[in-house]
Amino acid sequence: MFTRIKAAFGWGASGNGAKVPAADGTVWRTLGDREADGFAPELGKLASLADSPEASEATGVADRWLTDFSERRQGTLESAPSAARLLRKLGRTDELAVLQADYPKPAGQLARPVTVAGALGIAKEVVAEPGMPAETVAAAAVDLQRMLDSYEFRGRAAGPHKESVRHALAVARLRQNRPHEVPSLCVRELARKNLSDTERATVLATLAMARQQLGQPYRELLERAQALDPDADLVAEATEKAAVTAATTPARPLW
Repeated sequence: MFTRIKAAFGWGASGNGAKVPAADGTVWRTLGDREADGFAPELGKLASLADSPEASEATGVADRWLTDFSERRQGTLESAPSAARLLRKLGRTDELAVLQADYPKPAGQLARPVTVAGALGIAKEVVAEPGMPAETVAAAAVDLQRMLDSYEFRGRAAGPHKESVRHALAVARLRQNRPHEVPSLCVRELARKNLSDTERATVLATLAMARQQLGQPYRELLERAQALDPDADLVAEATEKAAVTAATTPARPLW
């Protein structure tokens, strides 16, 4: 009996995976341990294209993934963060917004880690894009806040880190013109010792843009972000905003 209950909520590992319901009542079956080994090369290809979308095959891979996702094919839940990143890099933001709306919503403490990771990955790409519709950003913010309020975070081995969710919410608040909420959402993520240079640069750029909106000093934070990784998410945007501010700010008189 307990085994059946565990399977219903997707607890534990299984060679057969577990079912995850979608908003429309259909289900995906997540990859089990044995199946994940065979699917890894395809997932790796999608992830590498997300980082280099200029590859000629990127558009075709994105198209095929979207078809698989619409048909609830196995492996699309796990690969959703990479697919979302590829869609954003290709400028296909309308499809990214649809993916945000269609992806299963994590259900409280009993949510499967794979679903939480997928929802977070999609939300991060949504809020990283400055031109996303306000309603899409708001929906991402709701998902992120729900994760923080109800999901029991247990570290990277069982899903995403809680502070990564808080930082994604900070970017959403930045998009919603609520910069005063950003520092408290970023401080713990910035303090984490195992952040990569790219991740740290993104957090610093987030703080720099928030400070800029608040009329506070921000250039030191931006320079640190640029030094760590000028190609990290939000760094180029923060740099551009700083350049615009410098160009439009009247020069101070010399006396």
